[in-house]
Amino acid sequence: MKTACIYCFSGTGNTLLATRRLMAGLDERGVETTCYALTPDAHVQPGTSGLGIAFPVACQSTYPFVWDFIARLPPGDGRAVFVLDTLHAFSGGLLAPLRHLLVGKGYEPVGAIEIKMPSNLRLREPREEQVAATTEKAMAAVDCFAEQLAEGRAEWPRAGMLEGVLHALSRSRLLWGFARWMMGLRHDPGHCSDCGFCQSICPLHAIDPEGTPVLDRKACQLCMRCYSYCPVGSIRSRLPWQTYRAVKVGELLALQSSPGTQESETGSPS
Repeated sequence: MKTACIYCFSGTGNTLLATRRLMAGLDERGVETTCYALTPDAHVQPGTSGLGIAFPVACQSTYPFVWDFIARLPPGDGRAVFVLDTLHAFSGGLLAPLRHLLVGKGYEPVGAIEIKMPSNLRLREPREEQVAATTEKAMAAVDCFAEQLAEGRAEWPRAGMLEGVLHALSRSRLLWGFARWMMGLRHDPGHCSDCGFCQSICPLHAIDPEGTPVLDRKACQLCMRCYSYCPVGSIRSRLPWQTYRAVKVGELLALQSSPGTQESETGSPS
């Protein structure tokens, strides 16, 4: 690859950190990179540059809107594609089905990596040194992946025995409904300052912008952004999860406001 465009979604910042590190590593090795926001209405134009997709793992897979984005990718015509996902434990139902879908669309998978990052769901406040150590190890793994991608040595991990079953479960509405119920995200008007901040940072527009915020639980896909970044803590959950912020909210907003539709390309072949 001589150039690569990376579509990135990040809920509380882990994926954005990893994507930035990957872009820096590729740029250092002569692969020119550009980052676009992976949003519910993002569209990829056909092109010859490498295509990167970066997102968090959720429910052993990823968010429904990320799968929708992948499903509407244009025909690949042999275009190189690579994937970076971030997680705390394991995915189980993601990489093999994703590879199958991309190959079916005519893409050439050239590498995928799952990066273990600090969890954004903890009942106890994590120690700063533990978070720092986990992040440092993760960035080292990203550096290695960048080198392998640039040199054409990256691989796509093999599927586990239950990956197909876990993928089917992770895509079910029943599981997502249960996850929403378990998380129990809700707006507490008694603590709300009516600043509208939660509405502006929600990637799915799941918070009613008119008047006092109302969280649409059916639209919410549990990215935890509103919960983590509300300045007065008016977004509550069923359990007292600790908030987690890997980056400043302005950095997420800058990504969110970046063009979600790639311009048509005239670049060099991969």
